[in-house]
Amino acid sequence: MFSVPLGILFGADLSVAAYIRKSLIASYLGNIVGALIVALPAVYFYLGDYHFTDMEANEMELGGSEDAPRMVVYDTDKRSD
Repeated sequence: MFSVPLGILFGADLSVAAYIRKSLIASYLGNIVGALIVALPAVYFYLGDYHFTDMEANEMELGGSEDAPRMVVYDTDKRSD
């Protein structure tokens, strides 16, 4: 990111429009695709076993009215004490 604008500043045979068209757009799209390839599987494996119904059952055990704001602790430990 530093050397190409510096070359343009010192008179290299490259315009700002050509730099944006050939370099920045390609790197922008490549970063989006690369992030999706890394992020989507990571989110899937992280949240793959998440079930909202378990959280609702946990809320019912804690009690409280439906309108009251509350903090819900989701216990992933399935042991019965």
